[in-house]
Amino acid sequence: MSTCQPSGDPVAAHAGALGDVLVGPAADRERMVAEFRDGLADATDAYVLEGLPRAEAARRAVREAGTVAQLAPHFQRELTVAQARHTARAA
Repeated sequence: MSTCQPSGDPVAAHAGALGDVLVGPAADRERMVAEFRDGLADATDAYVLEGLPRAEAARRAVREAGTVAQLAPHFQRELTVAQARHTARAA
């Protein structure tokens, strides 16, 4: 899944980068990345309510979520289980 995210949106860029490294059923991968992106957006909104400018709030949400290298193994494990389920149903 290749994503062309606007460089000015750290939330979309971070979620897109995560999606780019994950391997598994497309629908499951897309659902997980969308949920992750929504979580970052919610965190951004919370920081804005605390008084941070939106751009700074988005950067903080991304930073606190962790790097793609830190996050990918956790997401990949779930996708691997989903792939095993899909394979078992097909067999």
